[in-house]
Amino acid sequence: TKQPNKRVPEQIEAAHEVPRAKAEVGIRDKRPVPTLRQYIDNDFAPFVESRFANKPKTLEYYCNGLKNLREFDPLAGSPLDAITGDKIAAFIGKRRQAGLAVASINGQLEVLRRLLKLAVEWAGSRRCCRRWKCLAVRIIASAYSASTRISATWPPLPRSYATLRRSCL
Repeated sequence: TKQPNKRVPEQIEAAHEVPRAKAEVGIRDKRPVPTLRQYIDNDFAPFVESRFANKPKTLEYYCNGLKNLREFDPLAGSPLDAITGDKIAAFIGKRRQAGLAVASINGQLEVLRRLLKLAVEWAGSRRCCRRWKCLAVRIIASAYSASTRISATWPPLPRSYATLRRSCL
């Protein structure tokens, strides 16, 4: 390395050995958590477009909900693990100020709920860390609680989420 100090090459060599040693043991770096907008654009929107290609009304329903979720910056700019009930409640408040009916807001929350449910399922298939899955389950639960402020007609959390949530606490 032509370094005058013999410690510098040792430090360079040690810096290269650390990632190699971590890989041998099975330690991997944490994946960055995407924002809601990134997740919609990269994963969920292509899924919806391919899944409902032959159902134009359903596709329009999802596209409308995704458009409104993308436009609300406090929610769309948040990483998936930083979405809280407060942000969802702010989204609800903004939609109410826009003059939307309760049923329309619930429809957009249904799109958000489906999006987060698939994020949990797909995170499991990608071997995502258990902590992120638990956070996603809490996000879904907070979406349910925020939605009940508008309408009491939403069903309770499915049994699988309740079981997963208990295991995460």
